[in-house]
Amino acid sequence: MARYNILLVNFSKKSIVKYQNLLDDNFEFWTSDKLLPELKIHLVLIHWKSKHLCDDIVVYQQNLPYKTPVYLLTPFNETLLLQCFQNGVDDFIDENWTDELIKAKILAFFSCRKKFKKDSSKKIRIGNLTINPKKRKVLRKGKELALTKIEYDILTLLAKDMEKIFSREEIYEHIWGRHIIVGERTLDVHMNNLRKKVGKNKIRTKKGVGFGINPGL
Repeated sequence: MARYNILLVNFSKKSIVKYQNLLDDNFEFWTSDKLLPELKIHLVLIHWKSKHLCDDIVVYQQNLPYKTPVYLLTPFNETLLLQCFQNGVDDFIDENWTDELIKAKILAFFSCRKKFKKDSSKKIRIGNLTINPKKRKVLRKGKELALTKIEYDILTLLAKDMEKIFSREEIYEHIWGRHIIVGERTLDVHMNNLRKKVGKNKIRTKKGVGFGINPGL
């Protein structure tokens, strides 16, 4: 039985077969028309060739439980990616990458997921924020915030050591995995979106070094 279920949206039959052959039996790929109601989806991968791309992203973010992360399969296009990140997409895979790099990107996501599952379930408090690792929820003044998977993981990483400034390289490795290419603008967009939700002064930036938490705010 597969350990991980990946939902493919707007993929051709040929592309679905390609991804099925790319990974081992621990992974099973599904399409919307064959999705079972009780099935837990661990990752949504949306192909960019859609007239309603941003709507698709919002729908899958809102309708699937567990804050299911959404990745976009697209050739690199900064304008498109910025728009998609602002609409809740967590990360992207460049469809022009080699099969080995695409495979490494997907495996890195699940590797990082395992690391976060091993973390303590103790609640973390940062001023008026409460992080509940057990439920993967963040409350601000008692109200749950709608964080994406990447935003939640970044906040949790920074909150583990509130005295530390995490370098961009450390954040890349913990959130996306080692040897995975991530554009600098990608991290900036996620940080800006996170600041809007948790409070712009909650996260501090040390120029030329990285990011950390302002624990008293």
